[in-house]
Amino acid sequence: MNLTAKSVCTIENGTSTTTIEKLILLAQFFEVSTDCLLGLKDEP
Repeated sequence: MNLTAKSVCTIENGTSTTTIEKLILLAQFFEVSTDCLLGLKDEP
């Protein structure tokens, strides 16, 4: 993914954004939906 732990942290706390492509890769890595990562759903 080419993301550092710090990059993921800044995305999580809202101080940085990411691309759609990286959002999809994060969802696949954590085995959750993109809706879950975006806070639109509570369930993966």
